[in-house]
Amino acid sequence: MITRTVSKNPRTTRGDLVNDLQRAGTKVTKATISNTLRRQRLKSCSAGRVPLLKPVHVQARLKFAREHLDDPEEDWENVIWSDETKIELFGKNSTRRVWRRKNAELHPKITIPTVKHGGGNIMLWGCFSAKGPGRLIRVKERMNGAMYREILSDNLLPSARTLKMKRGWVFQHDNDPKHTARATKEWLRKKHFKVLEWPSQSPDLNPIENLWRELKVRVAQRQPQNITALEEICMEEWAKIPATERWNFPNCVGAIDGKHVVIQAPANSGSLYFNYKSTHSLVLLAVVDAQYLFRIVDVGGFGRSSDSGSLRNSTFGESLRDGSLQLPPDTVIPGAERLGLLPHVFVGDEAFPLLDNLLRPFPGRQITRKRRIFNYRLSRARLVVECAFGILSSRWRMFRRAITTSPEVTELCVKAACVLHNFLRRKTMGRKSRTPVEESTDEAPDTPTL
Repeated sequence: MITRTVSKNPRTTRGDLVNDLQRAGTKVTKATISNTLRRQRLKSCSAGRVPLLKPVHVQARLKFAREHLDDPEEDWENVIWSDETKIELFGKNSTRRVWRRKNAELHPKITIPTVKHGGGNIMLWGCFSAKGPGRLIRVKERMNGAMYREILSDNLLPSARTLKMKRGWVFQHDNDPKHTARATKEWLRKKHFKVLEWPSQSPDLNPIENLWRELKVRVAQRQPQNITALEEICMEEWAKIPATERWNFPNCVGAIDGKHVVIQAPANSGSLYFNYKSTHSLVLLAVVDAQYLFRIVDVGGFGRSSDSGSLRNSTFGESLRDGSLQLPPDTVIPGAERLGLLPHVFVGDEAFPLLDNLLRPFPGRQITRKRRIFNYRLSRARLVVECAFGILSSRWRMFRRAITTSPEVTELCVKAACVLHNFLRRKTMGRKSRTPVEESTDEAPDTPTL
């Protein structure tokens, strides 16, 4: 009876079931009901919220799904998704779990302050594609059709250029009256923008909703105290959201590796600078991002030191171990919600230690398929640091031969080369790249090799 009642009406509570059974002459407890339902693989969950759909909306959504059922993945990667959202200063942007004792639920340390109407809010417009987030702007006035067209004029094309969208990219927005106004449609037609037909009452189909959720969680963790701080934090956290599709390695903030800069052996240095390649060198330890930019460099390690030793002796290594790097907050990876919050990490090769925020490949050859795929993904993400070292060496030819200056001067020259490398990379970032990371496929081969 218990399972049958719950199957007919999933909103039935345990109290309702207890009362029904008592009227039938059976006395049971709520714990018994819970155990019975668990044995039937039923558990109590929060009801999901979905748009209220009329039959016409259901038919429109079904038609949209059928029309795009066989669209290749490349077509969806060429779509820029857009939407507006409201973020409240003290609103319910995220939940927060705390540890507390019995009868301590109102202690100030374990409560979240709230005010009427959320304490103020800001309206944001943003866009993104499979290649990462586009522009995010604050809408300071009540939006109308003219303001919406101005927002698109100032931000849509720059976002497409930044995201390096392919020719014939498609723009998506919902059926808000400002979006479907005759003047807006005419403006989009004159600009030759291809617009994705969108079914009404379908915000749950737009993947940007996941991005808004991520942004609101990050903002809530920063706890802004006023509207100005709220806007600044929104912009900062939006800029920190990584374009994980570039590496296909979520929550990865950079790749780390070491490079031996060959030098002439200093006088009376013994074996300090002598490395495993039978040359004398300084170690350049670097963290590189998805754009092949050097984010962290540590120069001056002795050539005889391993990559692990150079990391251990560096300021970056100390901050990585004691957790003072101020990395982005832990987040839930889409598709892996069951794992909970996961930290942001750096990736390195087998020479580096395994830490909370530093991942390395699984050792050995006889490993499971899942671990083999993980190693492939990690190696693919780590390839950017190898590419960055290659670009550095090809551009600055002092790295191709032994540097004959003192170690102190060599250290300054290497740091200057890294700064100039970043400057030139930013100047040429919009040009077509021949680096293997941007042109590699997303699927792991049976035997992952790079």
